[in-house]
Amino acid sequence: MKHWCIPLVAVVIACIALPANAISLKQAVRLTVHENPSGKADAANLRAIASELRESQTTFAPTVDLYGDVGKQRRESPTATTVGGRGTDTLLSREIGVRASLLLFDGYERANLVYRNAARLDGATFRLLSTSETLALSAVEAYIDVVRHRNLVAATQRNIRRHRAILGQIRERVAGGTSPASDRTQIEERVFAAEAVSIEVRKALGDAEIKFKKVVGVKPEGKMNAAPVKGLPHTLGSLVATSVANNYTIKQADLNIRDQEFSKAAAHAGHMPRISLDGRASTGADRNGTRGTESDLYVGLSLTWRLYDGGLVNARKRTSSERISEAEYRRDVAIRDVKEIAERSWNAYQRGIRRSAVLTKQLRSNERIVDSYREEYSLSKRSLLDVLDAERARFNNEFQQISVAASARFSAYRMLATMSRLTRYFGIQATQLAPTPNAVETFTASDPHKIFNITIEPLE
Repeated sequence: MKHWCIPLVAVVIACIALPANAISLKQAVRLTVHENPSGKADAANLRAIASELRESQTTFAPTVDLYGDVGKQRRESPTATTVGGRGTDTLLSREIGVRASLLLFDGYERANLVYRNAARLDGATFRLLSTSETLALSAVEAYIDVVRHRNLVAATQRNIRRHRAILGQIRERVAGGTSPASDRTQIEERVFAAEAVSIEVRKALGDAEIKFKKVVGVKPEGKMNAAPVKGLPHTLGSLVATSVANNYTIKQADLNIRDQEFSKAAAHAGHMPRISLDGRASTGADRNGTRGTESDLYVGLSLTWRLYDGGLVNARKRTSSERISEAEYRRDVAIRDVKEIAERSWNAYQRGIRRSAVLTKQLRSNERIVDSYREEYSLSKRSLLDVLDAERARFNNEFQQISVAASARFSAYRMLATMSRLTRYFGIQATQLAPTPNAVETFTASDPHKIFNITIEPLE
């Protein structure tokens, strides 16, 4: 059997022995997105912020307290009425009552705190979606890395078989006296070197499989293959524009700005009066040194207006202004990061595709050179060193082509992640991961302190 038939036979055998529990790239991504602890942590954070939002909504409801007391009360007064006349009296005082209060106006502090929590909820939603994209990309990277290392191990095994085939040929020539014994020593050294390389690459494959298990949660099993990506942008400009418009990290940064803006508005309420509707009803006996029962009923308005606070509110407003600036700058950083990743992914993909094509052509040329050199060596027209150098060039070429092709494939998936479309590419809709991020829009549209609706409908 010719040496070029060996890889073909190996592929056929591998296909026949394909296990039923092979994990696909789609399965790996879906398992990672739904089960990785990082995603679950962000989901728990989202639920916590949703609870905080509901908590802030309760501040618009009235408060009702039941109170009561009982105890000995001693009163000394020249006008106190006692059994013996004026002086001192000790009574068993008791009272029970209900107190209610409804805050009518607080300078819109509560409303802005609700809006702030709504912005935090939307931001947490985008954070969860962004984490899902990151997890999906990590799963893709781990998957492609395992596939790449498996292909590299297969390449090292082919390299060993090719060198052993040459070793068999040399032994026959040495035994026949057509080649010196030094040729046998030389090829044996190359076989050992090829086996050492295989061990090194197998170690790297083991590391890649360990990383896969960490990310995905299961061991990589069976035949694995990462298919080419479809639906990529045709131009760099389109990729960058779509990434900036759709990226979840940038949207989260936008919500962080809204969060700080609402915090500043809430701080401004410290300069406004607070008006509440208060009421209480109580009944008691022997209170304040007076024998007998008494009842009390009160309903009225109360006003509190802090005229001086030592500059506390102004300090809070200045702090909020700086927080807004910080959030805006961080959004600008996020935009620059997304643009950089998009451009680098585009560059890596385009250059990788072209380089992989060139290396594939070069590999075919190297294989033809090796075949020619081996034939010429059998006719004593080439030295063994020429054959071994050609084999080395062929192996290095194949090794490099496998890595470059894998890198280009990963860059294509990274472009999808930059546009926040990677999870959707594998059939995972955003609504399966988190609620629709429209809390700010929902709550501001139902603003309790807006009396008149001045929404102007567009012309049809």
